[in-house]
Amino acid sequence: MWVFVKDAGFFSAVENHADRLQVIVRARCRQHAEALAAKTKAVVEWTPDSDYCARVVMPKTTWADFLSDAALGICYNNVKGAIANDDDDFREAMFICWAAMNDFQREREGVGAYSDKSHLPNR
Repeated sequence: MWVFVKDAGFFSAVENHADRLQVIVRARCRQHAEALAAKTKAVVEWTPDSDYCARVVMPKTTWADFLSDAALGICYNNVKGAIANDDDDFREAMFICWAAMNDFQREREGVGAYSDKSHLPNR
């Protein structure tokens, strides 16, 4: 599961095969992992040699509560405008992800916003 969460960050959650009642929630930066850990009372494991540099292991129920709180806290009508306003690098990465999924939609369904990528930040 991939998810962008306001005031927390971007996460990839997978089942912990060592304990199927837990998830391993991976983050691309320490700041996001620490935000998640603070909200869930979990511990960040720094894994710089892995594909995700930080991991937080927690019960699936804790992850579900975190996601539920995030969903109930939605108070915006445009996720791209609400998330990462103070982090240019994260905002750019989020827009690139959005654009990739928009391209997928356009190719699969024949509809989608923007026919070019001129709206994306330059790198």
